[in-house]
Amino acid sequence: MYYFLCASLPHLVLNGPLPMTVAQFDNLCSDQLTPGDFDALTSSALAVDRRAKADGLYADYIYFEQYLRFKLAQRRAANDLEKLPQMTDPEVYFTVIDADIGRAASAPDMFDREKCVDMIRWRFLDDFTAPSEFDLRFLAGYRLRLAIMQKYQNRLPEPGKANFEAAADKISKTTQDEETK
Repeated sequence: MYYFLCASLPHLVLNGPLPMTVAQFDNLCSDQLTPGDFDALTSSALAVDRRAKADGLYADYIYFEQYLRFKLAQRRAANDLEKLPQMTDPEVYFTVIDADIGRAASAPDMFDREKCVDMIRWRFLDDFTAPSEFDLRFLAGYRLRLAIMQKYQNRLPEPGKANFEAAADKISKTTQDEETK
């Protein structure tokens, strides 16, 4: 349906340069999609609530994201599996390789862990958009890939360290205030 729009988009490469932000992509699509399709396209984001209902354009992605987070939690809490809620394995279409989940769960720091999880998401989005080259599903996958790429733009250690120290100071101050009461 959206041949010209899809064909005009630059190819995305994980860890490559960000050709546009999600907001710029939304702006580009707003003029070329029907209002209903535009609302469906912008109805989801990379982060999915664990209680979100898997329906609509992003149904497969929502279910995949919930499943991925479940598998990561299961892997991290391997000794306490009976406390985790059970979740049925999705169709083969959604198959997540255990080695990738293991790599993500055992990454040495949070940044590496998030990069591994985003690599799993990226691979899923390849499958998510494979049968759809020029339609709304392709645009939805493209939008999610842009969101992954945008997460890593302008990440510098200094502001992160300053934010962490400010949060730690706030927690420390709150704890000290509680102890003096």
